Amino acid sequence: MLLAGCAAVPAPSAPPAAPSPPPVLVPWPAPVPAAPEPAVTTPPPARASANGRAYACQDGSTFRVLEQNDFIVIEGLPGGPHRLARDAGGFTPQHSVWSSAQLRAEFGLGNDPKAAALIHTLPPATVRCAAG
Repeated sequence: MLLAGCAAVPAPSAPPAAPSPPPVLVPWPAPVPAAPEPAVTTPPPARASANGRAYACQDGSTFRVLEQNDFIVIEGLPGGPHRLARDAGGFTPQHSVWSSAQLRAEFGLGNDPKAAALIHTLPPATVRCAAG
């Protein structure tokens, strides 16, 4: 008895695939130039007006405080107007602290809401004042 056809014959292998073509390089779009940054403008110094609060100090100096959102402008001090930003200080609700590189101002000191102090950085000096 002959047994033919029981053995599996391997199928002929497929011819090797043709090499793939090199990738097509697409030029990248040129970067879009950024819009120019807006010019930084400093608001004009506030002018003394009836809206500001006047202060008199122990050393004989006087100044006026004008509010501008989160800033105050102190006018009447040597060196011209000083623009101070709201600071995180303050020990009571009526105690507010404002500062710049040259000056720190505290208002509502102690039990007197009219009391103020100006702390100059150069030369270091503290001047006590009160609202008029």
